[in-house]
Amino acid sequence: MSKAYGEDVSFYRKAFSMRIRNIATGGLLLALYLVTLSGCISQVGLRRFATPPQPALEQNEGMTVLDDGTITYAKDRLEISLQVLEDGFLNRQFASASNRGAESTNPYTYGDWTPWGQEWTPSRFTVILLKVKNYEFPKVFINPDALTITSSNERIYNVLDEGLLEDIFSPYLRAYAGIQRRQF
Repeated sequence: MSKAYGEDVSFYRKAFSMRIRNIATGGLLLALYLVTLSGCISQVGLRRFATPPQPALEQNEGMTVLDDGTITYAKDRLEISLQVLEDGFLNRQFASASNRGAESTNPYTYGDWTPWGQEWTPSRFTVILLKVKNYEFPKVFINPDALTITSSNERIYNVLDEGLLEDIFSPYLRAYAGIQRRQF
């Protein structure tokens, strides 16, 4: 009789052990799910925008930041300027490609399209205009492959080479312009 009792206890111990194991596994999966979900939820609605250029506390000699955000370097009669172009300016430059709502084919902006439920248009890319005015020096060469942008948090952005440009931006042309991408 004690043997039957011992077998029953062993059976219940195994059943109880399996139940605990299932609860622990379920708890671990639930915790993993909640951690993953909290990581996703923390990014919902977060929009990152390029902020307008701000003058540094200590400017190099000849450097100025104009009211429209243009950063200018001037030395004698040489002037090099960088300007971040706003979406409105780019939409005016490419007006025929920017006024068809979701079918807009502007390569730099979303045109006049607004996301569902929103009242504003997000930015697609940051476009920077480089101007060089040279009236004094015999030759000025700006190597586009050597340009970098350093942000306020010391992050350095390098220029994309031809292969990276094709890999990164060709999906935009195919996805947003479709067959009409041949217009560009």
